[in-house]
Amino acid sequence: MSQDQPSIKGDFNTAYIAANVSQDAAPYDSALFTGFKDQLESADPEYLSPFSHALLGVMFCAQRRGDLVGPWFREVVAKDKTTDPKKFFTIIREAIAVVYPFVGLPNCVPACFGLVGVLREMGIDVDEDRRRPDVKQGDFLAKGLETRQKIYRGVGNPEVHWMLKRYFPDMTYATDTFIFGYLATGSLDIFELKQTELIIAAAILAMGATRQSRSHCKASMQLGNSEVVVSALVDTARKIGDWNSQRLSDNIVVSSLAEELKNNLAKAEAGK
Repeated sequence: MSQDQPSIKGDFNTAYIAANVSQDAAPYDSALFTGFKDQLESADPEYLSPFSHALLGVMFCAQRRGDLVGPWFREVVAKDKTTDPKKFFTIIREAIAVVYPFVGLPNCVPACFGLVGVLREMGIDVDEDRRRPDVKQGDFLAKGLETRQKIYRGVGNPEVHWMLKRYFPDMTYATDTFIFGYLATGSLDIFELKQTELIIAAAILAMGATRQSRSHCKASMQLGNSEVVVSALVDTARKIGDWNSQRLSDNIVVSSLAEELKNNLAKAEAGK
């Protein structure tokens, strides 16, 4: 995979990471972000600790603050000497890859460059090929349809997919093949499906997409994430939004969504 490296010019942070950040943007806050992580992990430390940093990372991207991901990565590696930087990078990289179609490439690229900058500071080179096979070597549409069905089981809005498939068939095909097939299904050698879905839910929550957030909160619980974990994720997204002066909706009540999910699953079972 090695390629000749082009010249990287100018101040790295100014040129590649912070170029999209407004002058009045809230500054990096180590203590605050560590508190967010600790509070999130307290919902289920054994389950969340291995990828809680990635959850915060994608929420930063969704809040258009991908510039924070590099400093966050640097701080975590510096504080925890047991953390393997390359392994940690792989987890965050995979999380960003899964969510970038949802939150937008321009919001994620500063995070990517931030990670590159820290790895370069540490003298760590990454020279590897893709983990997933070439798109011509697997039926990613079939995989995507299967994964999408697993994710949305019990969510209770089949009309959404019907409308998109009926009126936006090319977009639907791309979503099923690339997002749910190539990206989400392809992440399952690093994450469990319930973790991948929680990462997607984290990004959508932090975007402020209220209707889609409700769906993905239900999907997260349907796949095995507890109500306590999903509630902690919602609360963390709100706190990040408040810090970033991007207040998120209060109209996402996880206990009510859990009840909806229970009823939808019961109806689906009765209809078999």
